[in-house]
Amino acid sequence: MDGPESDKYVEYALSFDHAYSYKEIQKLLDKKDTKWIWVDAESDEDIESKNEREANGEPSEPFYRGNIFGYQNDGESKWQSPQFLINTLKSSELYGHYKDTANNTLKILKKDNPKLRPEKVKIIGAVVTGTPSELKKYQNKKFIRASSLGATIDQY
Repeated sequence: MDGPESDKYVEYALSFDHAYSYKEIQKLLDKKDTKWIWVDAESDEDIESKNEREANGEPSEPFYRGNIFGYQNDGESKWQSPQFLINTLKSSELYGHYKDTANNTLKILKKDNPKLRPEKVKIIGAVVTGTPSELKKYQNKKFIRASSLGATIDQY
């Protein structure tokens, strides 16, 4: 997490070494830094297809923003429960393609969690924000498999 000057405010996307529970994430990340939480909502078929392509030496399609699901975390006051995402996906306000995508995501989430209990939702990554010095605490942590610098802005 070296790079940006100390007078910047930065965003890092963190990928975890494996899926964690909501309670585990609360022990690993600082709530005030955590702005977005990614959940494991990739189907077994998609993962298997990507793995097969890679094993055959073919370029694997990356996971793209449209199939990575998560929810915003209001880090200033409290941790946002995965129940927020579940409620959003079940919302009657979704329609058309969005409703189909939400239903498919719920189906994937239910595979290992038939009752959709928020404490059993698998969390696979997060977005953290802060100054480079504030985010140094995440450097060389075993639970972080990879990180990627996102937006960088001047502090006001």
